Amino acid sequence: MKNKSTPDFILLTATLGLLAFGVVMVYSSSAVLSFYNYGDSYYFTKRQLIFALLGLVAMFFLMNVHYWLWKRWSKVILFVCFGLLIVVLIPGVGLVRGVGSGRFQHPAVRIHQAGHDFVFISLSIIAL
Repeated sequence: MKNKSTPDFILLTATLGLLAFGVVMVYSSSAVLSFYNYGDSYYFTKRQLIFALLGLVAMFFLMNVHYWLWKRWSKVILFVCFGLLIVVLIPGVGLVRGVGSGRFQHPAVRIHQAGHDFVFISLSIIAL
């Protein structure tokens, strides 16, 4: 039987506290605009809560993955992220806003790729 270690409760508490603070800040900064545009002062807060809950589910799932798995897959993750950064430069795939092109353009989904890739590239370099 596997011996599961307990999570770092200080880190978990700090993460949950920052998450709660972020949701309050989203409400504080967007209540008037969301009421003016959508008739619901909680419009952006609801969206933020949905993604926060998805992030919490992912966090609790990934807390149980052994860190050696990330080390084993770090080179693959690094090359996939570099590939995705190059893909957004291809005309017709990357969406150009102003002077930058860092989004995937699809009729159903738009993904801001450059910011997420930076996080995954950083993590994969750390794991190397």
